[in-house]
Amino acid sequence: MAAEKYDADWVVKVDDDVYLSVERLLLAMKQWDRMEAGYVGCLKNGAVWTEPGTRWYEPQHLLLGSNYYLHSYGSIYALRGRAVEDVIVRNLDNLRLLANEDTMVGLWMLAHGVKLFEDMRLCSPTCT
Repeated sequence: MAAEKYDADWVVKVDDDVYLSVERLLLAMKQWDRMEAGYVGCLKNGAVWTEPGTRWYEPQHLLLGSNYYLHSYGSIYALRGRAVEDVIVRNLDNLRLLANEDTMVGLWMLAHGVKLFEDMRLCSPTCT
């Protein structure tokens, strides 16, 4: 696993169709550091998808209840390197896997008390 090999300050998940300004991202990371944020993204909650065949169907929906917890979604989110180490690397064999990566990572961060921050710059569908 890359997190075991590299000592990253931040790990960023970004879709392959996103234009990313690395300079602006580095400035944002400095702000997140000052805030002691550990999990940063565009946030939402809402109904769990329970119908098979729908785009975001969650086969384990009975474990989650009717609504998702607050989690990051969309094209980009960031995790503090320390959170990746403490939550994911150390617990990899014991973490519950869900069908959708954004809700799964959100569940892990919530369960481990990682400080969540919504950065609206990550919610913009256009370059800013």
